[in-house]
Amino acid sequence: MNAMERAVNRPLLCPKIIGRTPEFAALGLLVEQAKGGQGHIALIAGEAGIGKSRLVSELKALAVVKGFLVVQGGCFPTDLTYPYAPLLDLLRSLVASNPKASLTTAVETLARDIFPLLPELAPDQTTPLPRLEPEQEKHRLFAVLATFFLHLSTQSPVLLVIEDAHWSDDTSLDFLHYLTRRSASQPLLLLVTYRHEEMQPELSSWLAQLDRERLAHEIRLVPLARNEVDTMLSAIFEERHTSFDMRRFLHGELLDALYTLTEGNPFFVEETLSSLFAAGDIFYVQGYWNRKSGSEVSIPQSVQDAVQRRT
Repeated sequence: MNAMERAVNRPLLCPKIIGRTPEFAALGLLVEQAKGGQGHIALIAGEAGIGKSRLVSELKALAVVKGFLVVQGGCFPTDLTYPYAPLLDLLRSLVASNPKASLTTAVETLARDIFPLLPELAPDQTTPLPRLEPEQEKHRLFAVLATFFLHLSTQSPVLLVIEDAHWSDDTSLDFLHYLTRRSASQPLLLLVTYRHEEMQPELSSWLAQLDRERLAHEIRLVPLARNEVDTMLSAIFEERHTSFDMRRFLHGELLDALYTLTEGNPFFVEETLSSLFAAGDIFYVQGYWNRKSGSEVSIPQSVQDAVQRRT
């Protein structure tokens, strides 16, 4: 397979972020402010496939360039009843991705206190901690975890990312609120994503509390406009260093059908385009992308299911 064939056969994914310039600029400003010692919590809301993770990825890259320690954790459907799940995921990620020497002091301080939650952090721990009432234990852990993250921010600015908070347990949400208040004058930025159409009552209450206290900067992602889908398609094909008839291939029936079917959802656009390519409805020949004559644009079942869940 030559270089051109490899380019053509790469997954049909957009090589750059489209239609999110104001949102990225706003997040970039928060990165700068956090680097200067003004902590923030930023929220990115939107439906599945709308581009939350892509925006997070771009911001993480920017933060790394700015000298941030970047640590990411995630929430999963089973985490709703699992206290501290996203925080433990974040801690595991931190320990796994950083040299032990740079974390030794902080981890040693943390290990004894969170051993019941994360025993692999201190495998030699044998001394039991004093038993406390549940609420006292919660406040003790909050203080220990906050002190740990704030200690990290004394070495370099820190970006903590928690994705899919609509699946978070309420204890973790309470801690994120606690940490937000503790880090207001520290070089620490919290970035939390969630699907607004799948919010649990606990998340709604947490968001309302942040809003009342004017603590959060919320960005709600909306579907791409038709011209942005046009730009997205152009970027996908141009990234393959191939030629195609822009007027015939993109600005006619195919673009209209894609936009109507996907409603401007970037993930749905990529999935539908990949489905067309796999079915041979669009193909590359003699230096040009073409569409099979008489073929209809159909939306993949995976996208149909996702669209159905939105209605």
